[in-house]
Amino acid sequence: MPDGGGPTGGSDLERGVGALKQFRARVQAILADFEDGDAGRRKVATHTLTRAHFGAPGIPFPEADDLHAQYRRVHTGLVKLSRNLSEQIEYLNIAVHGAEIGFDNLEEDLRRRFWAIRSRTEQERYGAGERGAGE
Repeated sequence: MPDGGGPTGGSDLERGVGALKQFRARVQAILADFEDGDAGRRKVATHTLTRAHFGAPGIPFPEADDLHAQYRRVHTGLVKLSRNLSEQIEYLNIAVHGAEIGFDNLEEDLRRRFWAIRSRTEQERYGAGERGAGE
């Protein structure tokens, strides 16, 4: 019975695992670049402005108060987006590794991390959908 291999002699499964390994390496490089770059969650979280940055500290200035409130809202969203993107890339990396070696063969801490990211993502997605429907 043929092994399903093509002209190179390898099986489709072997080629698939090789492609997954290459993909995982690229995903790991993207994650490292992302975390080390300006959009990494640590850097985004540290770039904050206080109300005083918007002028007239200690003096009633409703427009500056409103602008600062909007800044805080957007900044909070960017920090959350950065974290979610980083976690989704990590989630994908774990999934590819699990596909390569079998999910049951993953280290326990990787399996826990995989399910924690998935659970948090689903809670945020369904929670946002419920809030959006109620608004």
